[in-house]
Amino acid sequence: MKKITIYCDGCGKQITGMIYKVGFGILEGDQVNADLVYEDIEQEMDFCLTCIVDLADTVRNYSRKMEAPALEETEEPKPVEKKPRKKVDAGKVWALYDAGWNTSSIAMEAQCSTQTVRNILAKDRPDMEVANA
Repeated sequence: MKKITIYCDGCGKQITGMIYKVGFGILEGDQVNADLVYEDIEQEMDFCLTCIVDLADTVRNYSRKMEAPALEETEEPKPVEKKPRKKVDAGKVWALYDAGWNTSSIAMEAQCSTQTVRNILAKDRPDMEVANA
């Protein structure tokens, strides 16, 4: 009398308890929702309990990935183009300041921020050409 020994196709260990047979086949198109019949099975494998649980987890995780909406391919973000800086006439800022204007009024006139006006005023006064009289 021959003794048949079955080894797990997952881990390679001899199966002593319950044998779990798994068949793999390929279904296409409208066959996807059809029942898999024995003729469709291309490969049959034997698994132990540990490997069949691992296989079920793998299939479950794979099907979750398949159900998840595919992320659209994103293009690399375009570099943000900086606006060219507007040159503020420091001479005009100093002239308005000397005329008694406050920094807010100077900023509105020069179309810049009050901080820009303060920065200009914090620097040394630029050399101003003196008109010959």
